[in-house]
Amino acid sequence: MFIFSQIAIAQSVDLESVDEDIKQQVEKIKSGEAFSLTGGLSANNIFYHSNQPFAGRQAYTYYLQGRLNFGFLSWSMPVSYSLTNQGKNLGYELPFKFNRLSLNPRYKWIQGHIGDVAMNFSPYTLNGHLFTGGGLDLAPPKLPLKVSVMGGRLLTAVNDDVNPNTLPAFRRMGYGTRLIWDADKFSIGAIGFYAKDDLHSLDSVPESKQVLPQENLVLSVMGKVKISRQVELFAEYASSALTNDLRAGAASVNPDGLAAYFFNNRTSTQVNQAYKGGVNLFFNKMTVGLQYEWIDPEYRTLGAYYFNNDFENLTLNLTRQFFKGKVNVAFNGGYQRDNLKGQKGAETGRWVAALNVNAQCTDKLSLQVNVSDFTTYTNMKLNQFELINDASTVDNTLDTLDFKQIVRTASFNLNYALRADKQQTQNLNFSYNLNDVANKQGDVVRTGDASSVHNAALAHAIFWLYREVNLNTSVNYTYNTIGFEDAQMYGGSVNVGKQWLHGRLSVSGGVAYNHDQSISGSSDIINLRLLGAYTFWKKHSLNINAVQMYRNTSNESLKDIQDLTVTFGYNYSF
Repeated sequence: MFIFSQIAIAQSVDLESVDEDIKQQVEKIKSGEAFSLTGGLSANNIFYHSNQPFAGRQAYTYYLQGRLNFGFLSWSMPVSYSLTNQGKNLGYELPFKFNRLSLNPRYKWIQGHIGDVAMNFSPYTLNGHLFTGGGLDLAPPKLPLKVSVMGGRLLTAVNDDVNPNTLPAFRRMGYGTRLIWDADKFSIGAIGFYAKDDLHSLDSVPESKQVLPQENLVLSVMGKVKISRQVELFAEYASSALTNDLRAGAASVNPDGLAAYFFNNRTSTQVNQAYKGGVNLFFNKMTVGLQYEWIDPEYRTLGAYYFNNDFENLTLNLTRQFFKGKVNVAFNGGYQRDNLKGQKGAETGRWVAALNVNAQCTDKLSLQVNVSDFTTYTNMKLNQFELINDASTVDNTLDTLDFKQIVRTASFNLNYALRADKQQTQNLNFSYNLNDVANKQGDVVRTGDASSVHNAALAHAIFWLYREVNLNTSVNYTYNTIGFEDAQMYGGSVNVGKQWLHGRLSVSGGVAYNHDQSISGSSDIINLRLLGAYTFWKKHSLNINAVQMYRNTSNESLKDIQDLTVTFGYNYSF
């Protein structure tokens, strides 16, 4: 009642603003600026050839993409499309399409979505799932109310066939809405999402591939409040009721959960919950955030392609500036565990810590350092029957019940501007990356259970402004110790580019060589690259990219591999 009363009060007409808006539109019509057309389009053709019959790529692929924006006074109509022949010769079917067309008309605070589009409500409800249909976003300027609605087909019906790569699917329709009241010091919101498969859209239910007709209702509420200028609290709750098989009978007892009270529960229905909450603290040059998250096992929503569940998170985020913003430090750390309801045979916990430092040491020297540490604990569970009846199990398993995996990463990047004047610019860059993984059982790292990857690269770039010539050189070295095997790879590259016709025509070419050596054998890889681009009539451009790869290995079956990829494209922007 409070919200609707505020809406009623806010609808008083401001005649002065209305008259001003009409005057502006009349002026646009008189000046010839009432109609506008902007956008761009591109066409890319990819030709591929290999001397190996098992390359597994199409010989020719095209991509046509474009975006047009039609404007008339306060109206705008963005249109985007993507057309390709990719997937036509797969020999099997998928429940989604590669070709897409979408229209996004907009009038002031009204935004529409028509065609093949995607919308995001929240990570627990509708999260980027492509659908064919329509949607609407409303954000009245004089109200803190934001409304979003959607409806359309999430999946296309695909019958099962003899091809094992075919992904059968029922025709799935989805509908959703999101309401948010976003005031200055607080905001509240609610989300509802519903999806259901058409049981009669397929000739038969493909149970052998574990594809069953499903139905899903997700309800979510969230809120945020600013207690002061330095303290902000936020929270979100989501409940998902998912029926795994629509053919199941009605449930005699409704499961627990908000969504279950508004859902047609069946014996195959599962209701799961997700919670998230935290606090943000804002100081002069520092921000601190603490967040807690819980997602039930088997929590799923049909509004997302993939979803992580069965975990509990506690995270701490901290950012701080030093030396007048020249040094920025960010820290992220926390703990995560799974098996929340004790249904698995193993429990896993993980400590996570990451530190990022960005520093502008001088006008020419910049530095980036990233360090992270992931430690995972896995505790196996023995049932009492095994402990009593098999003494050897107790003796041999005690050391392996506790499993620990440690993953450490570190990266260092140093960039130095050697020269920057009217004649030339020079830049030197050095980078180093380390990835270290170790598995511990009984607090012991056994032989073959540790690996590390070291990678270092040095690159130099120079650009002669008056000649419009650039030269890029680099060398790289990688050393791996993976299990019982050591391997190394080293090489370098040289690239030269030149511009003509005041930058309208650019041509570059380069060569790269890498050699890798391991116990299993060695290989030499040479890449030849040629690039060209030409801009004409200011808004049109043609580009070509050709890459020839030669690979020779000590493996007799993989000797003298040759791959050629040529990409030819056209772009037009207006």
